[in-house]
Amino acid sequence: PKQSYFQDLNQKIPMRYSAQISYQKYLTENCFIHVKGLYQNQAEVNYFLGGLSFGKLINQENDNFIGAGCWLRTGDSFSPFFVFECNRFQSGISYDIVSFNTKQTAKKINSIELSFQLKLGSID
Repeated sequence: PKQSYFQDLNQKIPMRYSAQISYQKYLTENCFIHVKGLYQNQAEVNYFLGGLSFGKLINQENDNFIGAGCWLRTGDSFSPFFVFECNRFQSGISYDIVSFNTKQTAKKINSIELSFQLKLGSID
């Protein structure tokens, strides 16, 4: 895609390729495990992001749950997270901890992220 506001044909964003996989399994009637993976490649940059989380239903009628887990980005960082879902509204908090490739920056930069999600559509 073109990047320039001034219609410069030399400024283009390289194509990004992504592949995702996700698996969820109930371990008991109200506890589940969720495994996710993401691979991305754009120009000369590529990485794999993998995660594992555990959740517990707190209200089976509405699928409300609490959960915790961790993401790992190859060669870069890991991010523990907590999530809560109530009535199809999900909120979460994670903390990105740069841990592996510290030679690229003079100072480690860690960050906190808040996320909010509203699930739309009908429930089968």
